[in-house]
Amino acid sequence: MTYEEMKKMLDGLKHKKSLLRSIKKQIEETREQIDCLRAQNYSDIAVQGGIKEPAAERFVEHIERLENRYKAVMEQVFEIEDYISEHLPVLSEIEQAIIIDRYMSGKSWRRIQQEHNYAEAQPYRIEHQAIKKLVVNWQDDSK
Repeated sequence: MTYEEMKKMLDGLKHKKSLLRSIKKQIEETREQIDCLRAQNYSDIAVQGGIKEPAAERFVEHIERLENRYKAVMEQVFEIEDYISEHLPVLSEIEQAIIIDRYMSGKSWRRIQQEHNYAEAQPYRIEHQAIKKLVVNWQDDSK
């Protein structure tokens, strides 16, 4: 794995976490819409078979698709985070903090600068060194 591939994987992690939040919001909104549908009361009427509610059925199918997509993206996130967690010990304490803050916690560069009292370019340099170490460690593992 090259530096660019590692950086792309880490940036992909941020994107996937954003995607998870979006899917979760869609699931919640869809569930709210389902709650608005009126249920049929068949207790007073003799019914054989029943009539499918196409709108309700579409909502349920939509939620199932969203939940399956959420699960798939979550598995990808876990896989990347497991890899990062496994290789964190090769990084210094501050490199670990930068990688965790930026990619696992999703903090902005400005927030990281403020929390660690860094000059503007310092977190970028630390991140660059950390990614280089992760790449070297990955190459050592693959031998």
